[in-house]
Amino acid sequence: MERKLFLFKDIILVSLIILFSLTSCETPMSVRKPSKEPPPPDAFSGLVQIIDHEGDDMFPAVSRDGELVSYVAMKSKGSPTLFYFNPLQKGNISVSQAVSSLGGDSNPVWGTGRDLYFDSSRLKTLSIWKTQVGKGRSTTQITNRNTEDFYPDISPDGKSIVFNSSDKKPAGYILRVSEKIPAIWISEIDGSNITLIGNGWKPRWTPDGKKILFVSPANNQLQVWMMNPDGSEVTQITTDNSDHIDPIVSRDMTTLFFAAAKEKGNYDIWAMNLQGEGLTQLTFHPANDISPAWSPKGELYFCSNRSKDWDIWVGKPIIPWTK
Repeated sequence: MERKLFLFKDIILVSLIILFSLTSCETPMSVRKPSKEPPPPDAFSGLVQIIDHEGDDMFPAVSRDGELVSYVAMKSKGSPTLFYFNPLQKGNISVSQAVSSLGGDSNPVWGTGRDLYFDSSRLKTLSIWKTQVGKGRSTTQITNRNTEDFYPDISPDGKSIVFNSSDKKPAGYILRVSEKIPAIWISEIDGSNITLIGNGWKPRWTPDGKKILFVSPANNQLQVWMMNPDGSEVTQITTDNSDHIDPIVSRDMTTLFFAAAKEKGNYDIWAMNLQGEGLTQLTFHPANDISPAWSPKGELYFCSNRSKDWDIWVGKPIIPWTK
C-alpha cells in the first residue's frame, strides 16, 4: 500500500515539473501573438488632406513658385481631367479646370511661368501637350508620333523636355515590375530634335538640371537610378530588396523622395540624400502613399487611398539632415 502511495506521489511530482518547464520556457515551436500596436505617426508636421472630391484625385504637381498645384481628377464616370488650385488661399480650397475635358489628360508637370505640360489620349494615342493656366483652356500638341508618349518633365531652364515612349500605355496608378520598360527620350521644348537617352519609367530632372532620375528594374525589383541628360553615367541610387517608384528631388538638392513598398506590399513615402544614405520613412499608414511632389514652400504633397478613394495630402516632412 505504501509503495503504491509513493508511486502516485512520484507521478504527481514529475507531472508538476513537466508542466512548470513548459510554461516557463519557450521552445522553438512557440508562437508569439502578433502585435496589435498602431503604426507610428507619419513623420510630417501639419499633415492634412487638402483635396477630397468624389472619385480619385491623383498626381499633384507644384508650380515653380509654389503658388499653384495641379492634379488629375478621375470621376466615377468620365475621363481623367486636369484641375489646379492655389494652396495659399484661406478657407475652403476652390479648384479650377485647367483644360477642356476632351478625355484622357494625366501626369501634369509645370514648366516656366504658368505653362502646364501633360500627356493625353484625346487623339487616341498618348502624346505630350501644353496649356497656359489662367489664359483660357486652349492646348498645343508637343509630340505627334506613332508611339505612346507619356510621363513628361521639363528641364529647370525650360528649354528641354524628357518623356517616356512605348508601344503600350502605362497600366495604372502604380508601376509594376512586370510592365514593359519604356524608352526615355529628350527633345527641345517644342518637341523637335528628339534623342533616345535610355530606358526606364518616369524620368524626372533634378532641380540643378544636371541629372535625370528614373525607375528601372534591378534583380526583379524597381529601383531608382540617375543619369546625365545625354544618357551617360547611369548610377543606381536605391538598392534594397523592394520596389521604389516616383522619385523626385527637393529644390535645395538635399533630399530624394520616393514611394517604396517595403512591408506587406503597400507603398509609403521615404526619403534619403542623393548619395543613397540616411534612409528615412515618412508615412506609416497601412494604405498606399505614392506620387510625392515637392513645394518650394517646404511642403510635400502626395496621393493616398487612406479614405478608399485616392486623395491628395500635404504637410512638412520631418527630415533629420535638414534641421
